[in-house]
Amino acid sequence: MNPLREVFDHLDAFIVQMMQTYNTPGLIVALTDRENLLHVSAYGYADLERGIPVTPDTLFETGSDGKAFTALALLKQVEAGRLDLHAPLSTYLPCRPRQHFRALPHSR
Repeated sequence: MNPLREVFDHLDAFIVQMMQTYNTPGLIVALTDRENLLHVSAYGYADLERGIPVTPDTLFETGSDGKAFTALALLKQVEAGRLDLHAPLSTYLPCRPRQHFRALPHSR
């Protein structure tokens, strides 16, 4: 038996409780140790009207989550010295942004 089974069972119960509290129709949780997938659980429904359950293969829209991941990836490049946040965009992109995509002024 998996030594973490009891932990995963408690996590599953907690997630179900939180889904009820926050009226969340469905979600997937995947836990890793950075090298291996330890646990995957699918909860609720991908489509409430048709009663289609969430599975580990269900695709979800990420909404604004991508902004945080993009910012993190960019800041990692800054830390590595490969990106200057104050450089013109044209330094990194070969095309010129259209006029309405100009950067807004910011303070340092």
